[in-house]
Amino acid sequence: MTAATAQEPSESGCRISCFSAVVTRIRDFQLDHGLDLINGRDVFLVTAPGSGKTLVSIAPLLWAQSMKQSGIAIVVEPSKTGNSIVFAKYGIDAVAINENTLREEFTRTKTSLFGRFKTTASPGSDIHAVFMTPWMLNSDGFFKLLQNQDIKAAIRWCVIDEAHLVSEQGTVWREPYNAIKLLRPRLLSSTTYLAITGTCSQ
Repeated sequence: MTAATAQEPSESGCRISCFSAVVTRIRDFQLDHGLDLINGRDVFLVTAPGSGKTLVSIAPLLWAQSMKQSGIAIVVEPSKTGNSIVFAKYGIDAVAINENTLREEFTRTKTSLFGRFKTTASPGSDIHAVFMTPWMLNSDGFFKLLQNQDIKAAIRWCVIDEAHLVSEQGTVWREPYNAIKLLRPRLLSSTTYLAITGTCSQ
């Protein structure tokens, strides 16, 4: 693992500020790749289901929160329920945006759930995770949000779960997951990416 510079969080600092507060045992790959993300390095992670990928994905958010920083993580996953509840258990404000939650929010408040982005991008806000199904990436609501430079600047991390679905033939997921390819040119170059899969043949 590359030694941390004076500007980068150290291994011990990461343990204290991020992991030790929420877990009692940290695996080497969780620490290594957690530090990669904290230090702004993109990660492609191949790991078996249940091996602890969530802790890797949440590490930069926990670090930023401990440093009193603000920012948004977009988490793309096929499930409509997914890990938003898990992130909330770690103390990260999380919201799921999909067809169901958009409809429920509009029925309840007559406003779009995408409006949460404007609040989370405001000065002095906390760390937030926004969970989206791949279909939402091509939605008008998300496209309009990315026209707002403040919101684009607030999106610091992008996590792609089940990343192998981008190239998997013969599934209903390939087309919506292809929208992920448009994220990098749409977001700022400073955005840090984590792609996760437990099934990678290429």
